[in-house]
Amino acid sequence: MAAELRMNELAKHPAITLKRYIDTNWSRKTDAFVGPEPPEEIKARIRDALVTGITDPLNKIRVAVAYVVAKIATLDWPEAWPNLFDVLMANLKSSNSDHVHGAMRVLSELARDSLAEQQFLYVAPVLIPELYRIFCAENFSVGVRARSLVIFREYLETLFMIQEENRDAVAKYLMPVLPTWLDTFQKILSHVETPMEVITIKHEVMLTVVKLVRQFPKQMSPFLLPFLQPVWNHVLELQSWYISERIVSSDTGTENVDSDGHVISLDSLLHELLQFLQCVQSSAGKKQELRSVFSAGVKGAKVTAPSQLLSQLMGVAMTYLQITADMFAFQEETWSGDMNQFIQDDEDEAMIFNVRIAIEELLMALLDGPFPIETLQALCGATTTRFEESAKARRAGDPNWWKVDEACLLALGRVSDELVGAVKQQQVSFDFGGFFQHIVLEDMQCREHPFLQGRAIWFSSQFASVLPSELVAQCMKIAVAALKEDSTAFAVKVLAIKALRNFCDNTQPEALVPYQADVIESIVRLAHGASDEALILLLEALTTAVKVNDEVTARYESAIGPLLLNVWVKGAQDMVMTDIVEDLFKALAVNQHMTTAFQQRMLPAVRDALRAENVQAMPEVTATALDLLSSLMKNAPTPFAPAYTAEIFPDLIKLLLTAEEHAILQAHLSILIDLTQPRDL
Repeated sequence: MAAELRMNELAKHPAITLKRYIDTNWSRKTDAFVGPEPPEEIKARIRDALVTGITDPLNKIRVAVAYVVAKIATLDWPEAWPNLFDVLMANLKSSNSDHVHGAMRVLSELARDSLAEQQFLYVAPVLIPELYRIFCAENFSVGVRARSLVIFREYLETLFMIQEENRDAVAKYLMPVLPTWLDTFQKILSHVETPMEVITIKHEVMLTVVKLVRQFPKQMSPFLLPFLQPVWNHVLELQSWYISERIVSSDTGTENVDSDGHVISLDSLLHELLQFLQCVQSSAGKKQELRSVFSAGVKGAKVTAPSQLLSQLMGVAMTYLQITADMFAFQEETWSGDMNQFIQDDEDEAMIFNVRIAIEELLMALLDGPFPIETLQALCGATTTRFEESAKARRAGDPNWWKVDEACLLALGRVSDELVGAVKQQQVSFDFGGFFQHIVLEDMQCREHPFLQGRAIWFSSQFASVLPSELVAQCMKIAVAALKEDSTAFAVKVLAIKALRNFCDNTQPEALVPYQADVIESIVRLAHGASDEALILLLEALTTAVKVNDEVTARYESAIGPLLLNVWVKGAQDMVMTDIVEDLFKALAVNQHMTTAFQQRMLPAVRDALRAENVQAMPEVTATALDLLSSLMKNAPTPFAPAYTAEIFPDLIKLLLTAEEHAILQAHLSILIDLTQPRDL
C-alpha cells in the first residue's frame, strides 16, 4: 500500500510537469520558449525544492527529478545556480546510496548534453576521484557503481572533444588518474568467473576500456598488452557457456537490467570483449610488440603465417558465429513461412546487437587491418578443423552439427573476394574443387536443415568466378530447383535468389541459359504480394537474369512488363525502388527481340504520366517517366512511331511550359531535341 501511494505521488510530482515547463517557459535561451518567464525569486525556490528531490527514496522520482535538475542546470549553472555542484558533491560523498544515485543521475545528464569546456575544467579534478571512490566501494549497489563508470565515460567524451582546443587537457586531467583506474579494471578482469552480480560491472569496465582505446590510442598504447590476456581468457572461458546456454538451448537467467532499462548479459560482455580485440588488431601494425599477437612472420618478409592466438581466435570465432537457439526458434516460426519477414530481418541484421554480428565485424576488421593474409590463413585452417568436427558430430547424432557448417560457410563466404585473390597470388592454399565436392554440394541439398541449405546455396555463388563450368552447372541446378519447389522454405528461396543474382553477375552467359527461364518465372511468381524489401531483392535479381539471353527474356515480356509498370507507379516515392525500376527498364528496352511488344506496352503508361492532370497528382512518377521515355526513344525503331510525334510531343510541349524544376526542364529539352530531328519527322 505504501509503495502504491508513492507511485500515485510520482504521477502527480511537479518534476513530471516541469519537464515541459522548462522548455517553454523557463528561459528565453531555449528554442521552444513561449513564456512568460518566471521571476528569478520563483526560479530560486523551484531550484531549491528540486534539489531535495534527487535524494527521494523512490528510484523513479529520483530519475525524473534528476532529469529536470540537469535541464535547468544547462541554462542556469553556474551563474544563477552557483551552489549546485557543491550540493551534488555533498550527495556523492554521502553514505546513503539514494543520495549518491540521485547526484550521479544529474551529473550523467549534464555530462552527456551540455558540459562546456570551462565547466569541465572546474569539475573534473574534484569529480573524477570521487567517481573512482564510488566505483571501488563494494558497499554500494552494482547499479550505483556501474553508474560511476557511465559518468566517467561521459567525461572522457568531453575531454576528447576539448583536447584540440586545450592541448594540455589530456595530460592534466586524464594521465594522472588513468593508471589507477586501469589497475583496478585489470584486477576485476583477472578473475574469469563471471557470476550474475559481476556481469554489469565487467560490462561497464569493458565499455570504458574500449572507449579509452578508441579516443586516446596514444595514451592507452602501453596498456593494450596487459589487458589482452585477461580479455582473451574471458573469450575462451565463455565458449562453454555460449554453447550450452545459447547454441544448444536458450537461457535468460544470465541477464541484468540496468537503471536505464538496458538488458545487460554475458552476450553484452562478449560484444565488448570482441570490440577490444578489434581495437588491438588495428593498433598492431604500428607497434612491434603487438605484431606478434597476430603474425608469426617477420615484418616485410614474403612468407606470412598467423600467430597461435590468431589461429585460436578464428576457431573460437566459429563457435560464436553459430546460430543461437533463440535465433533458430525465431527463424523456424517466422522466416520459414514468410519471405518478406526473412528479407527484412536479413537486411536489418547489421542494426541488431548480437554476438554473431560482432564476430562478423571482427573478421572484416581483421581483413582490413595489418594482417589480412594471416587472417585468411588462420580462417582456412580453423574452418577445415571445424568441418571435420561437425562431420563427427553428425555421425554421432548431434542435432546441432549443422550450425558449425553454417557458421563456417558464412565466414568463408563473407571473405570470398579476399580469399580468391589470396589463392590466385599463392598466398593462401585452398582447394575449392575438393571443398565443394565433399562439403558444399552436400550441404546445398540438406533439406532437413533449411538454414544450412540456404547458406550453402548462397556460399556457392560467392565463388562463381573461380569454379569450373561443370561445378557451376551443378550449383545452378540445385539453386533453381530450390527456387521452383513450393515446399522449399522461404529462407532457402531468398538465399537462392541472392545466389542466382551472383551467378548471373559472375558467370559466362552461355552457362546460365539453361536455367534462365526457370529463374525469371520463379522471380515473377514470388514478386506478387512481396513487400518493398522483398521486391528490391527480386527486381535486382531479375535485372541480372534478363541480361543473360535476350531471346529467352523476350518470351516473358508479357509477364515482366505488367510487373514493372505496377512497381513503378506504387514505388515512385522510393528512390531506391525507382533506381532499380529504371535499371530493369533499360535492360528490357535494349532487347531487340521484344522491342515492339515492350514499346507498345510501356509508351501509353509513360504518356499518361506526362499529361498535365497526372503531373499534379503524381509528380514523382512524372520525373521518372522522362528517364524511361528517354530509354524507349534510344531503342525505338526508326522512324519514330506516330505515338511519339502525334501524342508524346504535344504533351511534352505543354509540360515544358508549366514545369519549374531545372532537372525536368533539362530532360525535356534533351527529349525534344531527339524528337525533332529531321530524319524522324
